[in-house]
Amino acid sequence: MKQKTAKTVEDVLNWIETTAHHYAATDDEEGFFILKGHGNKLRIPNDIQAQTHDLVEPSNDQFDTRMFRANRKGRARLKKAQTA
Repeated sequence: MKQKTAKTVEDVLNWIETTAHHYAATDDEEGFFILKGHGNKLRIPNDIQAQTHDLVEPSNDQFDTRMFRANRKGRARLKKAQTA
């Protein structure tokens, strides 16, 4: 399984926007929020996860392969980081 540990909020936003994921857990690894998809895993340190709370939302599209999506504020932050 391909694994990544997020180092920034932007790492989290980019991963959830570009990677199919369908599993989230707080108790798999102490100190981390875990997102998983087929063959992919994102480890988010709890302090970074706390910073993403107002930047993401559950995906409401039944055909979307992502459990979470960046919301309007999160997309703006990601776009700003990508153009910097």
